[in-house]
Amino acid sequence: MARRTLWIAVPLIVAMALVACQQQEGGAKPPPTIPRATLPPGTVEIKAIPTLKFNVKELRVPANTNVTIIFINEDTAVPHDFTIWTKKDGDKIANTDIITGPARATLAVNLKPGKYYFNCTVHPTEMTGTVMAE
Repeated sequence: MARRTLWIAVPLIVAMALVACQQQEGGAKPPPTIPRATLPPGTVEIKAIPTLKFNVKELRVPANTNVTIIFINEDTAVPHDFTIWTKKDGDKIANTDIITGPARATLAVNLKPGKYYFNCTVHPTEMTGTVMAE
């Protein structure tokens, strides 16, 4: 009797293994990667991200050109803004309103060639960087 059970069990196990392998091969595939949308010419993007920081320390924009800066606050329930200054402790050039994430705001600038300073005025020492107009 044990021998007959073995003859039935072995093919059954092999068949189950083959089915499992076929399901694994043709099973769920990872979702396709979605290419990041390209921004229109004259538009740049900067994000406030969790842990009180921007996603970049330097933002490059074309000089003597109308530029739209899209400020995205991804820091849920935390207020941030994006402000550009002539230099650290200098004169304010432009700023967005303070927005609580998740939210977005836009800012239009036209900068002469040079190096500028940016920060979040809500968190002025933690969230800083430079804008290079070239």
